[in-house]
Amino acid sequence: MSYTAVVLIVISATVHATWNLRGKSRNPSAAFFLVGDGTIALLGMPLWFVFRKLYADLPASFWGLVAATGASQAVYYIGLAYAYRSGDLSIAYPLIRALPVLFIPALSFLLERGKQIHALGLCGMGAIAAGCVFMALYQFFRGARAGRTSMFFAVIGALGSVGYTMIDDEALHLIKASPAFTLEPGLAALTYIPAITSSTALWLTLFTCFNRGERAAFGEIWRTARLYTALTGVMIWLSYGLALAAMVYVTDVSYVAAFRQLSIPIGAVLGMTLLKEPRLPARIIGVAIIAAGLVLVALG
Repeated sequence: MSYTAVVLIVISATVHATWNLRGKSRNPSAAFFLVGDGTIALLGMPLWFVFRKLYADLPASFWGLVAATGASQAVYYIGLAYAYRSGDLSIAYPLIRALPVLFIPALSFLLERGKQIHALGLCGMGAIAAGCVFMALYQFFRGARAGRTSMFFAVIGALGSVGYTMIDDEALHLIKASPAFTLEPGLAALTYIPAITSSTALWLTLFTCFNRGERAAFGEIWRTARLYTALTGVMIWLSYGLALAAMVYVTDVSYVAAFRQLSIPIGAVLGMTLLKEPRLPARIIGVAIIAAGLVLVALG
């Protein structure tokens, strides 16, 4: 991995773990993420005008990808919210992050892009996934119902994460290939975020409108915590914007998906310290395995 990619992802991972802590501490819902995502969609509206020539030049397939990634992002947020409401941050969070580390390299090989992934990187990805699963399965074998419920929704969220990561990589390639794109490659994310935040907000709005509990949650958030939630939304998209920028500086998106898991040790430590979650040996061992995998990915 390049130095630029490592720096971008380290910052991204730190912000990512922090907003997950904020979300968990507020018993999150899909409505919570709708307010957060909607904030960024509104703030990004002027960029639609700034980049209007680029948007007009992009093919119809790009807008299909935007609709698909918005749906995937919504699935991720919904799975994340319900996983956090029924389990510990230090259990749900690692599992949500584990599956993308496995599935994204597999998809890269299926799409004949995997040749750019070095053996050392693959070993690191395997170690990261193993550490995540090790941490999460401990709760499952304890037999706690809340743990199993949390794991189910964590898997749903993870599948959403796999979807939007692969889709966004392809969409960024289309942006950079457009003759109307005249910025530095690392700024492609700046042109892309207005589209995906708007798409995600639309899908979350549809889910919230057809769910009574989410409608009630939206009203409560709007009355009592809209500023807090809006700030969380800024942190969410700052984190992901940095990850999108990092995609430009790696040979395969699998490296970004894997190294972003630096947020797992950070999130686990925050959960066990600030939220007073149990400091179980299984979690500490899992964090150590993930840390070793991160080193291998960075070197690969």
